[in-house]
Amino acid sequence: MMLRELGGICGNVFKLDGAVKKTTIKNCYNLGEVSSNTSGTNDANLGGIVGGLLADAEVKYCYNLGPIKKTGGGNHVGGLIGYCSNAAVIGACWNSGNVSSSYYFVGGLCGRIDDASIAYCYINRAAVVQINGIAVTAQIGTDWPKSSSYGRLLGYAKSTNCYSNLGEVNSEEMPTVYDVLNEFGETDSTIWDKTNPNEPKLLWELQQ
Repeated sequence: MMLRELGGICGNVFKLDGAVKKTTIKNCYNLGEVSSNTSGTNDANLGGIVGGLLADAEVKYCYNLGPIKKTGGGNHVGGLIGYCSNAAVIGACWNSGNVSSSYYFVGGLCGRIDDASIAYCYINRAAVVQINGIAVTAQIGTDWPKSSSYGRLLGYAKSTNCYSNLGEVNSEEMPTVYDVLNEFGETDSTIWDKTNPNEPKLLWELQQ
């Protein structure tokens, strides 16, 4: 069997006909590798948190540290979400895991976003985004299929207040991950620990 919807927390979120409940994934993290090899032109959605976020859903207060690897076939690959659509919302999440693919729609946060939104998310400088073994430096990919759809932040989409602290950026000019996450509806976080502001943990982790 060929798996095409893979995520560190959830493979696929979609809305059934007639369903009224909204799916929310929050306060989660992934440390493990997410990888797939599909052949031909078969799409495969891979993400550190969710592979395919294809519904009126929310992903918030999540982070990924595991590598995301895709070889062969068509795909959407992201450090957080592979493919996001249908009015979904992603906010206050961060990624430090490497993201690599041999095809298009690849991003350190999300591979592709259609009719959805992402805000106040962060990819750390520790993460490497690669396409065919070559490191990606552009923040956001350009129009498909005219050019390349891969970027350190997003492969194909628009973003609001999302950040990537590459090595050449003066750290004094960049907000910390903690600061960015807390702009998503909070000023004094009850979600994140700020002991390490550039790799904040969830407060519930420290209470275990």
